[in-house]
Amino acid sequence: MRHSAGLQDSRRCCELHACLGRCVGNQVAKRHGTSGREACGCGKHGVRLKRYSEACIRNSPFILEALRGVLGESGRLVEIGAGTGQHAVDFARGLPGWTYQPCDLPENHESILAWREEAGLKNLEAPLEFNLLDPEPPVPTCDAVLCVNTIHIAPDACTPKLFEHASAMLADGGNLVLYGPFKYRGKALEPSNEAFDQSLRERGFSGLKFFEDLVELANGHGFEFVKDYEMPANNHILHWRK
Repeated sequence: MRHSAGLQDSRRCCELHACLGRCVGNQVAKRHGTSGREACGCGKHGVRLKRYSEACIRNSPFILEALRGVLGESGRLVEIGAGTGQHAVDFARGLPGWTYQPCDLPENHESILAWREEAGLKNLEAPLEFNLLDPEPPVPTCDAVLCVNTIHIAPDACTPKLFEHASAMLADGGNLVLYGPFKYRGKALEPSNEAFDQSLRERGFSGLKFFEDLVELANGHGFEFVKDYEMPANNHILHWRK
């Protein structure tokens, strides 16, 4: 997963601070369906360059189906927090009319490039270096912004920056799509997400965000909320339009 100032996300690394990769201990590995050894790719554990996440294999078809329902026939999509690069390949292949631009911290580019080179897709661009706390967005303009399993890992300051950058890139009618687990006021958190959220916070990550707070942030940056799509494994897709 799923993702940029914190984009060393729960997208998993077996050594939380040393590897800055993709597993936040056993709870996160369990939540995302991967092992630190499979997903780290830092070179310290003898793993190959191309990182792999079983969670991406499971959730890609559902995210892609939602994207097809949200997006038009063509345009330019920016993924913030491209992680392993698996989603970039899956979604670029499944959205052939779209130019797909992955963005992430530089330590994740090797894996993204490895997946990209293997796929050989003409509409999949090389990754851009980007941190959500950067003062400027990764590209001047685009038609859609996607962010998967990132804001619950990134520092809290990154969440408003996500909406700020997305608003700067998108013209009127552009789409912002977030995927991940979220909290809802007045509704009990699912036991699996409650354990996941606690595990994140114990390890210094920001944790799951409240849906209502995201809607308020989005409203402040010129977005209109469109729909909340329920996804498998207690995840959601949140869709805004500018």
